[in-house]
Amino acid sequence: MFKLIFLIFIVGLVVVLSFVLSFIRQIRQGIDNFKRQVNGDNDQPRRQAKTYGNQEGVVDQRPSSEKQKKIFPKDEGEYVDFTEE
Repeated sequence: MFKLIFLIFIVGLVVVLSFVLSFIRQIRQGIDNFKRQVNGDNDQPRRQAKTYGNQEGVVDQRPSSEKQKKIFPKDEGEYVDFTEE
């Protein structure tokens, strides 16, 4: 009986420790991302690539100074004024 209780305790302890370690890892990644943004060093490619639909995605790899600029010039495209009826 004592062995069963001890085994349940050890399994529970391992589960709790794995949750705590994953939580700490997420906090550290958030802190590192924040530090990179503050230092202006956010031009590094992301470690995790997000994919959509057929597993193809678009990744913007321009420098941060270029990311702030508009992609299309002002004279290109069609703009329609919205009027509520």
